[in-house]
Amino acid sequence: MKKAFLLLLGFWTFQNATSQIAANYEVGTWKDFKTAAVSYTFDDNCSNQIPVAIPLFDNYGFKTTFFTVTTGAAGTAPNWNSLKTVSSNGHEIASHTVNHKSLNTISVSEQDTELKNSQATINTQITNQKCVTVAYPNCNTGDIPTIQKYYIAGRTCSGQIIPKSPTDFYNLSSIICGNTGVNTAADINTRANNAKTSGGWCVFLIHGVDNDGGYSPLASSVISSHLSTMNTNKADFWVGTFGNVVKYIKERNAMKLTEISVSADSLRITPTDNLDNAIYDIPITIRRKLPTNWTEAKVYLGTTLVASSIVTINNVKYVMFDVVPDKGVYALANKTSTTPVDPNPNPEACSETGSGAFYTGVYRNVFKELLNKTDSEIATKVNTAFQQIFYGNNTQQLYYPVGTDMAYILDVNNNDVRSEGMSYGMMICAQLDKKAEFDKLWKWAKTYMQYGTSSNYNGYFAWQLNTNGTIKGNSPASDGEAYFVTALF
Repeated sequence: MKKAFLLLLGFWTFQNATSQIAANYEVGTWKDFKTAAVSYTFDDNCSNQIPVAIPLFDNYGFKTTFFTVTTGAAGTAPNWNSLKTVSSNGHEIASHTVNHKSLNTISVSEQDTELKNSQATINTQITNQKCVTVAYPNCNTGDIPTIQKYYIAGRTCSGQIIPKSPTDFYNLSSIICGNTGVNTAADINTRANNAKTSGGWCVFLIHGVDNDGGYSPLASSVISSHLSTMNTNKADFWVGTFGNVVKYIKERNAMKLTEISVSADSLRITPTDNLDNAIYDIPITIRRKLPTNWTEAKVYLGTTLVASSIVTINNVKYVMFDVVPDKGVYALANKTSTTPVDPNPNPEACSETGSGAFYTGVYRNVFKELLNKTDSEIATKVNTAFQQIFYGNNTQQLYYPVGTDMAYILDVNNNDVRSEGMSYGMMICAQLDKKAEFDKLWKWAKTYMQYGTSSNYNGYFAWQLNTNGTIKGNSPASDGEAYFVTALF
């Protein structure tokens, strides 16, 4: 029944050609406002990658990407138990196809099978993350529309530093390491520094490690020396997985940051984007100039305290913190204020100007406030949802009249009536001023659901009934009772 209530709310997606950021805010090109991004990617399931190389990365908390061939076609079959272990530690498990065939040498149909089945196998084996990126076998790009069906980005190996906002996410370059590419710590350091100079993204491609028989082997001692240098200079470099860097770039460029209220000691912002939240969920680092007379600040998401820091840039103080688009409203509070600044203030401790809806009867409309929808658009959206739920066809309708003066809300999954659904239906009617429908639901509930004086539950409502009004679940449920009370109020 919760679905019925949520359907009423609905949502609109919106398109942003460029990022829209409120005044006084800045968005980090890279996480934590670091100068460049660096990713380390491993191909072909080579046997020394996890036992020999990964401890070197884990020593500094650097996360890597494993582009995995889901069979032994590249020489070594994947060790799923080991991949599950590194995945649980934050490393990315991504696709290098099923059979390591050059995509440009096989049909589009075969490409589809390779790309789809590889992703499906990885998602079956690795359940704590989604496989969303691919590395092309032998660096040969395939049919882009087919690749786009399954992945958000693809990696090649043309040896270039990727700009901060690439124009083509399906031809992202990498730099081959080992005896066919950069083969010393100094060479690898130079490539990373090139990314620092340009403010871009450097992706390294590693196959064999030491003497494991993999292509273009790279000595673990070289990896160790390079990573030590990276750790020394970690203030400049964000080391992120290939997939996370892709997500960060796309979220950063799509993000809209709106400041929705400001007072002397608090302000609120909403970060949003037009991307799929099931995939794009990477925190984006932002900073806001401290308002006049603020020396420190606290940041909340709802009532949860968000980690933040005060930084000074060109003699200007900022509060810096991470936000995830579409997660809700973030509140900034003046840490040194003597005025209470609860992120969800009550009327007696409100730091905002004016009176709340409890006193004025005027309620905020987030469709208008956040999505810039007109009153007409909002009314149409809400009315359409109500008509579908209450009077739609037999695949949409949840509201069923009984005679001329009663009605029930059907739980379509179980073909019965529940106090939760009845009370949610009454809540919808109360909010939309649908008195006739409200009265019919309430009469059905009073007639069939409410226990009498002979019951131990006198005054309460049976939580589950058949559609003919006979009791099916012989006890009350607290959520249904609570929403009955709220709807009546």
